[in-house]
Amino acid sequence: DLSFNQLFGTIPPQISQLSKLTYLDLSLNQISGNIPPEIGHLENLEVLHIFSSQLNGSIPQQIGELRSLNDLSLSGNTLEGSIPASLGNLSNLTLLYLFDNQLSGPLPPEMGNLSSSVEINMSNNSLTGPIPSTFGNLKNLTVLSLFSNQLSGPIP
Repeated sequence: DLSFNQLFGTIPPQISQLSKLTYLDLSLNQISGNIPPEIGHLENLEVLHIFSSQLNGSIPQQIGELRSLNDLSLSGNTLEGSIPASLGNLSNLTLLYLFDNQLSGPLPPEMGNLSSSVEINMSNNSLTGPIPSTFGNLKNLTVLSLFSNQLSGPIP
């Protein structure tokens, strides 16, 4: 846990060498730049928190390789681009926080595969299009927060 410090700079690609790492929290620092695609090599990672930092760029599709992940918070950054469909691979994910970013585009239907998800918050972005009907598969979901986006169409 390296949160609540004054760390700055980018996340080095060499982070992928921490192969036994299960918990990574870099939140509330001055971490900037992109999330390196190499983060997908942390196959034992269960918790990834990098919220309220200065991350930008897009969420790498390799994040969908973190099959042990159960808690992902990337909120409060300036992440942009679309939500990668590979997030649907994270079947153990219970908490997903992507709110307060600049994410755009449609919600990927693959997110309906997040069968363990209890809470999903993607509010305050620029997401567009309909809520995929696959969200009806999220039987464990207790909170779905999508306010302050540009979503349209019927509620599934």
